[in-house]
Amino acid sequence: MRPRVWILALIGGCAPTSGLEGMGRLERDIRLSLAREAPEARPSLWLAHIDGRELLAIDADRPLPGASTLKLLLLVEAHAQAAAGLFDWAGETTLLAADIVGGTGSLQQERPGSTWTWRQIARRMIHESDNTASNLLLARLGMDRVNA
Repeated sequence: MRPRVWILALIGGCAPTSGLEGMGRLERDIRLSLAREAPEARPSLWLAHIDGRELLAIDADRPLPGASTLKLLLLVEAHAQAAAGLFDWAGETTLLAADIVGGTGSLQQERPGSTWTWRQIARRMIHESDNTASNLLLARLGMDRVNA
């Protein structure tokens, strides 16, 4: 009996560890998915409950360029203003030639003078990462409120 235990301990001590053993299920699933789908990716992620309690942090303090992450903040602020009665998703805006910017999204291809609901603008902003749509929504919501 004693030699078996010793042999098992020796085998267990020689087995390479993957680093996944000490992780929670969410982190393990994210890391395994990334390894499979995008092995070159270097995630930086912070997830929290709405009350601020941390759920998961993966290299969360690493500085990253903002890029289109601002569009998510715009969407959150739009929802907050709608809940407070300050913003109406069904409200309309008119696309002006001066509003159109390059980059991503199809709104830049639309006719100046066309009318859109804020819901349509927000959908294009998120679905297509539309820069014109995000600029329109930012102007409507207010930079000061988005930054608050």
